[in-house]
Amino acid sequence: FENCISLTDISLPDNIEFVAPDAFNGCVSLRVEGGIMYAGNYLIEAVDKSRYSYYIESGTRFIGPLAFQGCTYMSEISIPSSVIQIADNAFKGCENLPIYNGAMYAGNCLITAIDGTSYHIEPYTRFILGGAFYGYNIANIKIPDSIISIGDSAFQESSLNYIHIPDSVATIGNSAFADCKLLKIAIIGSSVTSIGDNAFANCNSLKEIYCKAKTPPTIEEIFGDTIPECKIVVPYSSVEAYKNANGWKEHADKIVGGEF
Repeated sequence: FENCISLTDISLPDNIEFVAPDAFNGCVSLRVEGGIMYAGNYLIEAVDKSRYSYYIESGTRFIGPLAFQGCTYMSEISIPSSVIQIADNAFKGCENLPIYNGAMYAGNCLITAIDGTSYHIEPYTRFILGGAFYGYNIANIKIPDSIISIGDSAFQESSLNYIHIPDSVATIGNSAFADCKLLKIAIIGSSVTSIGDNAFANCNSLKEIYCKAKTPPTIEEIFGDTIPECKIVVPYSSVEAYKNANGWKEHADKIVGGEF
């Protein structure tokens, strides 16, 4: 729809799971509500960047790249539960958002850690954005069962030695736990449907991955170029499915059944 300058609105069905970042570039006549431009249930950007607070309308499913860039006064935002995807850089440069327990939040979205070695993720958090804990010195962290998405490189190069991804999480981004040299055990919840490229690349200490999903999550390559000496434990009933699934079959010799 790039440069459809007369387009004023569009209906996007709820079964759409992804919208390309530049899908509505140049669509200057789209609907604006509360200082925010929308294309159906896709939030494109805040056009009024002078506000202190924003309310995202109910039914919105996607928040696009750089959607709130330049909203330097914003200190509060309401994100409805209908949202399933937030671009990792949606809140780039929003420096006045609140900080709780060492992390900056935009509503129910954890944007980035600020400082320290001990963190408590707020129990209402639904999204951990890309790079949120990149390189931070954290041995372990509790991810609450409100989280539905972990962004690209969210914990890359951190000091994690154990991670438990709860059953609420549906998507894990590219390189989410890459280069975590001390990580030994990773438990992946039963609702994960997609694991990004190189999610556990260069995790040389990794001994055990427990993937509770009965249907193998879609994946291209979980480990990257360096394959750790670890076992991948999946539900007994799904062992053969994993051993034959793209991205998993390359590691069939590591896959064993287990009880969850």
